[in-house]
Amino acid sequence: MTRTEFIPIAETIFMIEVSLVVLMLVSAYLFKGYFVIKRLVRKRTKENWTAFWHEAERDTSLLTDDKIKNMQKRIVWVLMLMKQSKEKIQSESLFYNKIRKEVLLPTGKKLIRKHNYLKKYYAIECFYYQFDPEDEHYLLKAISHPVLLVSLNAARVSFKHGSTKLLEKVISHLAHWKWFQQDAIASMILEERPMLTEALLNCLEKEKSHSVRTLCYRLLLLLPSKDEVIRELEADLYSNFIDLRVVALDYLIKVKDISRLRNFMYDDDWVIRARTAHALGLLLDKESIHLLEEALFDPEWWVRTYSAEALLCFGQIGLAILQQQSPKPYSGAYDAAREALSRHRHTQIRKRRRHKP
Repeated sequence: MTRTEFIPIAETIFMIEVSLVVLMLVSAYLFKGYFVIKRLVRKRTKENWTAFWHEAERDTSLLTDDKIKNMQKRIVWVLMLMKQSKEKIQSESLFYNKIRKEVLLPTGKKLIRKHNYLKKYYAIECFYYQFDPEDEHYLLKAISHPVLLVSLNAARVSFKHGSTKLLEKVISHLAHWKWFQQDAIASMILEERPMLTEALLNCLEKEKSHSVRTLCYRLLLLLPSKDEVIRELEADLYSNFIDLRVVALDYLIKVKDISRLRNFMYDDDWVIRARTAHALGLLLDKESIHLLEEALFDPEWWVRTYSAEALLCFGQIGLAILQQQSPKPYSGAYDAAREALSRHRHTQIRKRRRHKP
């Protein structure tokens, strides 16, 4: 290829490259302008909706049929304003009653049938404010939804509005969730329905599944209610399933049944022995000091460690027992005592430094 033939080709390639760069710059500014305009439109829309909301609170005649239909279509804005009006929602005002019954409930019934997970989520949020018992089967189905956002909020609404039968079904279903999911829903449940004790006790009487019983105990431990007597507690304490045994033991600790608790220092399972030792220290049961001293010679490291830390809770008495442990003849008790005393010294040093002027 000669030089005269190459120059036109090079010029063409150069022009194409320049055109592409210019096109990219124009596209970038167009996209930026699009998002800026979108943000401004959203801001203006929010201001308009907020202004109308406050006017309609004062004058409910503004809630015409056309406006209600528009609110059903713009349910996202309605839910946002409902969340902002959390304190006023509890009041039985004509405005909020109308919003709940004519906007939220019909929209929720419509969207819950959709397959899109986001629409299902909006439907469940609508049910949070207004719920029809006829729609319980939709909630139960939504709890099984693969998207966590939908399933968690469906469980939350079930505990807020559901009947006792629905609650028992929901608990049975939640028992098969992973533990981190159960922890996430537990805090929501307590906020929505703190008086849940009766439903959980009924579930414990009827259910035989160890996973369901484990979840019931976990929820009972979080409830700030009176400590109820559970008939099957003794059987659960000696169950073949360690998870169930642990939560049943935690419930025994909660009710502070120390005389029964001491017996578990001789249990065959080291997890139970370690948990019991830890609990006896926190409960400051002086009659258990000799049990904790014996547990310093337990074959399991965790039991020895928890027993040594529990002895520290008793002050000078526990310190004296730990200091008496001798390295000769060698035993695990000496190592457990040395580690506990070392942590105790470091804690005391930190406290002194914190209080120094």
